[in-house]
Amino acid sequence: MIEIIEPGPLTSIQDRGRWGHQAQGIGPSGVMDTRLAQIANALVGAPLSQAVIEFWGMGPSLRALDHPVTLAVAGQAQPSSGHAAFQTLTLKPRETLQIGPLRGHAIGYLAFAEPLDAPVWLGSQATHIRAGLGGHKGRLLAAGDRLALRPAGEQGRPLRYIEPDRALLVNDKPIRLVAGPQDQDFDPAALETLVSQPYQLTSLCDRMGYRLEGPALQHKVSADIASDGIAMGSVQVPANGQPIILLAERQTTGGYTKIATVVSCDLPRFVQSLPGTRLRFSWVSVEEAQAAVLAETQALDRLCADLPLRLDMSNTSLLSANLISGVVSGT
Repeated sequence: MIEIIEPGPLTSIQDRGRWGHQAQGIGPSGVMDTRLAQIANALVGAPLSQAVIEFWGMGPSLRALDHPVTLAVAGQAQPSSGHAAFQTLTLKPRETLQIGPLRGHAIGYLAFAEPLDAPVWLGSQATHIRAGLGGHKGRLLAAGDRLALRPAGEQGRPLRYIEPDRALLVNDKPIRLVAGPQDQDFDPAALETLVSQPYQLTSLCDRMGYRLEGPALQHKVSADIASDGIAMGSVQVPANGQPIILLAERQTTGGYTKIATVVSCDLPRFVQSLPGTRLRFSWVSVEEAQAAVLAETQALDRLCADLPLRLDMSNTSLLSANLISGVVSGT
């Protein structure tokens, strides 16, 4: 079991999300950065879809209570007590871990070798913060919360690490977009403007969506449409012409035109952007988007399957390891 001492902002239990229920008005929620969450789970040898703790800006402080807890911090932070991010670590009973602020990106993750014992609702443990559903009592984690961990059935997992620049996608390449589903409702010049001019990420960013500021995207007639479904990464444009990119806790349907959708493999890089970041976009075809997603998925699977072992020089680790590669007979 772990105890939350200080939660940090927007700290919640998340997994891959609650899919298949938008027709009933229930959004999927789930992790914002699927790539980094998958890497966090790989560091502790957990299934890639296992629930994690997501935090924004500042990591939580937590304490192991009744038994050692093996975990990993995925995020550019400097944990306390000599621990490091992007590697497997173990807290002793009553030991406290303070993660601290993230540097250069927005969102981090805590993954555990033993699964979090949160209720499963409609096939997911994800917290939908706005709806007050799932996770731990349907809310953000708070000081004093205690979270149980279910035995994983496997002990002595190898300790692993990853270099931060391999885990985080940080580059200035354009965010790729697929046009539609209402691109025909925009002035043709608007489609060119979106990919030829930079847009700045405002401070109005949360799990529902990120607001951008830049040249207005002009509609042919009106921003209003009959409400229809909204996908992760939909680029919605209200009457003021300023795009809003809708994310994990988006509304299930919306009545504003959507000029484009962000290619899913570019969403991790997009959601990790900080307010004030100037972003550029580019158009790709559906076929190009599908090829990019397949390539990125295969590359991430290879990365997670081949994380290097972390050298542990503690007496316990050395005495339990096979340090002899062969047998030598003396004379």
